[in-house]
Amino acid sequence: LSETAQDLVQASWKEKTELTDGSAWKQWCQYCSSNGVCSSSPAVTDVMNYIGVLFDKGLQYRTINCARSALSSTLQPIDGYNVGQHPLITRMMKGVFNARPPVPKKYSSWSVLTVLELLQRWGPASTLDLKTLTLKTVMLLALASSKRISSLALLSVNSKFCEISENYVKFQPVGLEKHSRPGVMLTSVKLCSYKKDIRIDPVYYIKTYLERTKSIRKSEQLFVTHNAPHKAASVTSIARWIAQVISHSGQKGSGGSVRSVSTSYALAKGASLESVIEAGDWAR
Repeated sequence: LSETAQDLVQASWKEKTELTDGSAWKQWCQYCSSNGVCSSSPAVTDVMNYIGVLFDKGLQYRTINCARSALSSTLQPIDGYNVGQHPLITRMMKGVFNARPPVPKKYSSWSVLTVLELLQRWGPASTLDLKTLTLKTVMLLALASSKRISSLALLSVNSKFCEISENYVKFQPVGLEKHSRPGVMLTSVKLCSYKKDIRIDPVYYIKTYLERTKSIRKSEQLFVTHNAPHKAASVTSIARWIAQVISHSGQKGSGGSVRSVSTSYALAKGASLESVIEAGDWAR
């Protein structure tokens, strides 16, 4: 293959998938090295024994399934089957599922209203330090948009992808999300001013945040770290900031929970199901 062809094949994996599969492949190679197994052309029994080792370590079905998927996309077919679809492997994965069923996540119990009451007390904007202003702006945007944390990390202040008006702000995410695929791209994020209470108006605080960070930011990404050198904030950082706001309100919740909690609250307050599905980029 030409260098370009190789690069395009590698580009078919998104960064997060590549990291996950890369970690799984490394563990497989370590297992093979310790047990005298050829990592590139194992027998089906070798793969089954490896799955058994992962199960004995106490790993959950989802983690073991990720390992199966990584091997399936990397190894040569066995007995004419992709490794992950081999009848013995699929039968064994059913056994893993039955023996250690996935534990569903509990619904988050934190209150949007309690968080908003906290944010109302954080102000006025001119008195807030950069960290507090960052946390408040991130939380207001997350609540008002119902977007994934990874989507918030794709928002840009570049004029080609950002429109700031007196009564609204509009961002077009730059890059690919986990659900992006040919024919399905990210939708824009548009927020209108909340005139009833400027203390929790996401548009006002986004404008304030942009003005405060204008001279110090080292990235066109909307959110930058509040500590020098003020580079682009990672998905992990944004999720941590949201969790910190929830914690400051006296509650417990993860950064990723804001999407489900905000949409549930919107439905409870009378928002239509169609508008919630559209806002959250859900298919159903």
